[in-house]
Amino acid sequence: MEYVAGWLHLDQTVTWTALVFISTLLGLAVLERWWHLGKLARLGYTGPPRHFLFGNIKELGQLNGDHKNGWRRLIDKYGSQVGNLEGKSLALYTGGIPIVVVTNPEVIKYVGIRNFDNFTNRLFSGLDRDKSLVSLHDDRWRFIRHTLTPTFSPAKMKLMSETINGVISVTLDIIEDHIKEKKTLDVYRLFHGLTLEVIGKCALAINIDSQKNPDHPLLADCREAFSNFKSNSLGRSFASMFPSFAIYVRRILGIRFSSIIPEDNTLLIRYIRKVIKDRKANKGPKTVDALQLMLEAAEIISSEESKDSSATDLNSDVTNGNLKEGTVLQNGSVSAAKEDQMTEDEVVQNATIFLLAGYETTSIMLSFTCYLLAKNQDVQQRLYEEIQQRLPREEDVSYDSVMQMEYLDMVVNESLRFYPPVADSVIREVKEDCEFEGMKFPADSWIIFPISYMHFDETLWPDPQTFNPERFHPDRKKDIHVSSFLPFGIGPRKCIGMRFALMEGKMALVRLLQRYKLKTCSLTEEDIKTMPGKISLTPQKLRIYLECVHR
Repeated sequence: MEYVAGWLHLDQTVTWTALVFISTLLGLAVLERWWHLGKLARLGYTGPPRHFLFGNIKELGQLNGDHKNGWRRLIDKYGSQVGNLEGKSLALYTGGIPIVVVTNPEVIKYVGIRNFDNFTNRLFSGLDRDKSLVSLHDDRWRFIRHTLTPTFSPAKMKLMSETINGVISVTLDIIEDHIKEKKTLDVYRLFHGLTLEVIGKCALAINIDSQKNPDHPLLADCREAFSNFKSNSLGRSFASMFPSFAIYVRRILGIRFSSIIPEDNTLLIRYIRKVIKDRKANKGPKTVDALQLMLEAAEIISSEESKDSSATDLNSDVTNGNLKEGTVLQNGSVSAAKEDQMTEDEVVQNATIFLLAGYETTSIMLSFTCYLLAKNQDVQQRLYEEIQQRLPREEDVSYDSVMQMEYLDMVVNESLRFYPPVADSVIREVKEDCEFEGMKFPADSWIIFPISYMHFDETLWPDPQTFNPERFHPDRKKDIHVSSFLPFGIGPRKCIGMRFALMEGKMALVRLLQRYKLKTCSLTEEDIKTMPGKISLTPQKLRIYLECVHR
């Protein structure tokens, strides 16, 4: 001690005092972590052993690698019934943050719908700098969700269907080229190009030639955004281990810990900023789309400017009088008060998340549905017969026509049960201590609904490993619990673009099956392996190969 004091040129008494102070702080930190790590056990929950610093980050980061069985192995081995309702619950920790995994549909309904105000926010709300719908919380999330909801009204969806049909025609031309050149088709990458082009045109009125140019830099940027985002990344692990310190670091240094939004200097963000700049300068197309609604909410473009302009591109057949829902929002719900305006950063980040989410999730849905149809020829044949009966001509394919097709809806829903685009979990934060049917949920903990566990629960889905669209027959659909089928989340915070994704996916499937039969080939995997630690269900080989042949 004398040597240390001399080296630091400090009085020995001062050195001892500093060491005692630091040791006390460390001791308190250790006691606090120990107390938090025992919180759920004291409430009756059971779970796997946890690391003092990391908690169960390792287990959580591996789940998507085996989306059908990952959650099941954890829950069956370590879970137990807590409270009055059947179904196992599980205690996990990400760092020192307690997580309650729930599997009873009534509990999920309570958290996701009935008591939504106490479970409004998603994970890491205090750690993100993101200003997108994915990360915003409480009133700010409500305001922006309300601003953007009219983008996907039935009236606008019908208008978008014509644009979607044009993009799908390009997809069919690409498939035709593959057939002529006798090439195997990688539907995973094919649909990436399709969905990016569609969401670019429909939500932001921008033209991205991502199908004819598979090396398009924006497409590469979107792929990189999802490739770089990992649930078990170093930044997210640090934020989980030391949440209080991470919030301090975020606020002082501006570091992001869990964002899928790229940094400002990336091509994708620069491109979107340019689109906004052109729209502000009145250079872009006059449309009533998601970007326009956001710019009006930010008062960057006035609603009068939008009202007086003639719509073009995807809205070419529309006058403002037809878009009553959008007009109500523009003229009524956006006030001049500063706190009720979107900031330009919020516009940029929400435009980016629209592009990323619309591109990734729908392409996954389409890719895996085609894969399942190729493996289940009887299902494909029955779907083709419905298409022939209802929509024998390509020009008949529209929003109304595909949304009314019964068996098509059954097939898509069963595909989403088998391969939900976000297969890991739905997560909500607990604002205040609460109790439901004997289960206690402490404030500042997280509640997880394990999507793939729910989708393959034998008590909810008989013979769940079998692909069987009949589960979703209208006569049976009414018996499916609202909380047992979660491909788009649940409650007020479920995916805002759900109807759009379903419309786009169904239109693409119908147009594809009108011309071609899907078959497996020598490169088709018997059971597609997926990557762990990803936000979406990503094939391990980043490829799904199928064969297309003419009808």
